Amino acid sequence: MHHLSTLKNLQLHKMEEAPLHYAERLKELNIEMKRLERTSRHYFVLRLVLFASLIINLIWIINTNGENLLSWFLPAAILTAFLLIIKLNSNLNGQRQNVLNRKNINENEMKYLAYQHLTFDGGDKFIGKNPELAGDFDVFGKGSLYQYINRTVTSTGADRLANKLCHWELARQGIELKQQAVAELSHHQKFMEDFQSLGLEIESGGHEVDNLKKWFGSAGIIKPKEKVLLIAYPILFITITLLVVATGVKASVYVFPIVFAFLILSRYKRFVDDAHNKLGRSAKVFEMYSALFELIENEPFQSSYLTVMQARLANDNHKASTSIKRLFMLLNRFDYRYNFIVNILFNASTLFELQVLQQLERWKERHQQKALGWFDVLAEMDALIGFGRFAFNNGQAVNYPSIQDHHPFGIVAKDMGHPLIPSESRVCNSIDFIDQPKVIVVTGANMAGKSTFLRTIAVNLILAHNGAPVCASEFTFTPCGIVSSINIHDSLVQNESYFYAELVRIRRVIDHVARSPNTLVVLDEILRGTNPKDKQMGSIRLIEKLIGLNAFTMIATHDLAIGQMEETHPNVVLNRCFEVELEDDQLIFDYKLKEGISKKLNASFLMKKMGIID
Repeated sequence: MHHLSTLKNLQLHKMEEAPLHYAERLKELNIEMKRLERTSRHYFVLRLVLFASLIINLIWIINTNGENLLSWFLPAAILTAFLLIIKLNSNLNGQRQNVLNRKNINENEMKYLAYQHLTFDGGDKFIGKNPELAGDFDVFGKGSLYQYINRTVTSTGADRLANKLCHWELARQGIELKQQAVAELSHHQKFMEDFQSLGLEIESGGHEVDNLKKWFGSAGIIKPKEKVLLIAYPILFITITLLVVATGVKASVYVFPIVFAFLILSRYKRFVDDAHNKLGRSAKVFEMYSALFELIENEPFQSSYLTVMQARLANDNHKASTSIKRLFMLLNRFDYRYNFIVNILFNASTLFELQVLQQLERWKERHQQKALGWFDVLAEMDALIGFGRFAFNNGQAVNYPSIQDHHPFGIVAKDMGHPLIPSESRVCNSIDFIDQPKVIVVTGANMAGKSTFLRTIAVNLILAHNGAPVCASEFTFTPCGIVSSINIHDSLVQNESYFYAELVRIRRVIDHVARSPNTLVVLDEILRGTNPKDKQMGSIRLIEKLIGLNAFTMIATHDLAIGQMEETHPNVVLNRCFEVELEDDQLIFDYKLKEGISKKLNASFLMKKMGIID
């Protein structure tokens, strides 16, 4: 109880509502953008003036034959000022891009508040992580939960968020720690904006961390004898240079060490190329990662989940941000290979490429045990920010659920609605389903709200397991898995009929429940691929099977005979329904869950209204 009261106090003491916050931020950012644009215009004028002054001074020097030595100082000063303005303008362009990024972030949040998020990434590529859950409850795709939650700016963060929505932990303590983290993040608006803004500057190919893992798994190239060579060769080259300068030894003596150097470099070229290909192109990305790490390290978090994440970024008194920045600097040196002259000079004098490779291997030896953990923290923070935004944006419409991790198993919710339905059109319902086995039979006319109700429970449970608040005034749940049979597709490729595909799905449901009793089973109009008599008999037998497995089941159906099981299985089978009313030749849906079995039909009425039948 103390845990929940703390979370509620955090909600009640929010500094401002989401629409006001984003509107104020956009106002501030527009003012800042106008200031930067004015400064940019001033720099432009100043560059023109300085350039014109430089030309005039050079003409004057030419006309006076440069007789006055002091006359050279003025154009030198002007040139210095001109270059300084160019540098300042370059920094200004960076600031303008940063402001544009922040405006984009806040404008997008205004779209999320208005449920205008359907153009954002729906995470379709992640459907394979849990295709049945994703297909049945719109976890990915257009109008999906992922699309509404996702704020990730790294490929690893996007993958982590997708995993969270498909697979979750069931330990109460872990969920409560995440609740505290999400609640705290929802108050760190500046941090979340800074994180997203920095992330938008990352031109990621999406494979940087994978390449780093592959490099960590590769064997070291620089052995003890090579290490001796890398010390001895530069000393030899310096000694030869001193002899050439001081004693008049012919410069042709350089031929021998240079030939030796390039023979050595050619021997190791494929190893250097491999390291460069794996990591060199990621140099700029790692620089931005370093900034993200620094942002996490310096944020004053209080919740244990977030402070433990921060602690993981420390490594023998060296912060992750510092170490990754060092990696960026080393990888940046690899780019000298692209400058032919510099490459020749550096390699000839120091075996430069092998020196860089040695320094990279030293970095790997020192940091590889913890480096992947740093990127794990980055991915986790990237994913959590989406839940933090969700909590902040929905304000008092959401609440953190209470977790019941012991028997009886159940879900109790008051005023529960679907978070992806706008609040002005959202209809909320209360449920109180406790104990195992339990079967909730939901009947109702077409379009009355049965399927939406099932999705509402599942989506809120997915949020709850991830430590996010749910769309309900009160919500208590037992951590559980979710298996379902709703959207079934036949397969011409696999020569599967619709009915056979559905049986395969139901078989998986049964097997899962047998292994993991704490599972919510969600079924929607099962056995549609067979005749009505078989459908009814099969459905009843399936429900009896689930009862025997001590399952917690919710089933939506038009088959009213299934509702009669309440008489043969009292206190186990419960009937709930969504009714429809006919007023002035119009169907009226209130989408309110009621007790009992639905008695009203609407299919024939709708077919007549649409002119399909007479």
